[in-house]
Amino acid sequence: MISTRRDEIQRFLSWRRKTRFVRHYGGPLLAMFVFIACIHLIWQAYGHRTNKGKDSKPESIQVWQVKIPEKR
Repeated sequence: MISTRRDEIQRFLSWRRKTRFVRHYGGPLLAMFVFIACIHLIWQAYGHRTNKGKDSKPESIQVWQVKIPEKR
């Protein structure tokens, strides 16, 4: 009984030593990775949007405006 409890404690302490880095730095590293991924996606979407605007004609940039036809 005592030896099995001691083995269980030793296995637990071994697991704690092996996972110390992940438990200590895992949360901040994950938060930094998510932040960098969001910044990258925003940067990519902004670049895609500005490149699209440069290639198109000035009339098509403001699609929402309605042009009234000239009278004859």
